[in-house]
Amino acid sequence: MIENYLWQYLVLFSQTEKITLVAKEMNVTPASVSRGLKKLEEQLGLRLFDRKPQDLRLTSVGKYLAKEAAELLKHQEQMLHEVKNYAQQQAQLKFGSTLKGALLLAEELFDDQVAFSAKYILPSEVEAKLFKRENSLIFTSKRLETETIATTYLGNESLAIKVTALNPLYEKKTVKFADLTGHKFVVAENLGIWGTILEENTHDALFLPQNSLALAEITQHSNFPIFKTNITAYLDKMQDEKRKLIPIIDKTAQIPIYAVYLKENEALVKDKIIKMQKILTDLNFKSINNKRAHHA
Repeated sequence: MIENYLWQYLVLFSQTEKITLVAKEMNVTPASVSRGLKKLEEQLGLRLFDRKPQDLRLTSVGKYLAKEAAELLKHQEQMLHEVKNYAQQQAQLKFGSTLKGALLLAEELFDDQVAFSAKYILPSEVEAKLFKRENSLIFTSKRLETETIATTYLGNESLAIKVTALNPLYEKKTVKFADLTGHKFVVAENLGIWGTILEENTHDALFLPQNSLALAEITQHSNFPIFKTNITAYLDKMQDEKRKLIPIIDKTAQIPIYAVYLKENEALVKDKIIKMQKILTDLNFKSINNKRAHHA
């Protein structure tokens, strides 16, 4: 069996063509590198180098082997990375999401049991994140099912507006996007997928983006209408009794939430999925308004 350091010597020599540079990179003596390269030739029974006084060059066989060795080392490094992620995954689940609302809800429910990705995941990254064991489960708005990946529907995130009694929409029980024409809304700077949906479905409505601190201040001290979802309204820590929550009933005002995970991890994530499903099933605007009325 060829030891890894011999492959490393070969790959580094193919890149530098200098034994002294290989020695410096590997923190050994040039003599050790020379002996190692000769040992590699002997173990393989192949002529890998053309040797001349003060000159050492790879043969065509040596160049080919160096490319294969580089791939081997890369594969070993990736395998080790995945094994470490797997070990960590067994100790603590790590969730990620392409959807802000779903991740906020999961953080509220499982904060002491689960680690969460530092940033949101792009839809194109989902499959790779699962296979590399960087995430045990990912929330997304798209189904993704393969021989090794499973998808479970959790529920919907639904959009609503919150308006004060000074707004002409206040008396409505539900609204459509068409009803928002001409209204001004204060919104968060990054609305994610909801920003795209609002842009595609509203006309002549004005959106005033604010950072989180400014948004909270303006919401508290103004009559501007704002957007909420069933999830963000449920998670609100600060009461907003002066605003009424009114669902937007267009089909495009609903985003399905799926849990995507490797089938081999089903037992690890099953109880979390069931809890998320139950919350999202119960989470409708009527129950949220009733909850607010009860607190009032």
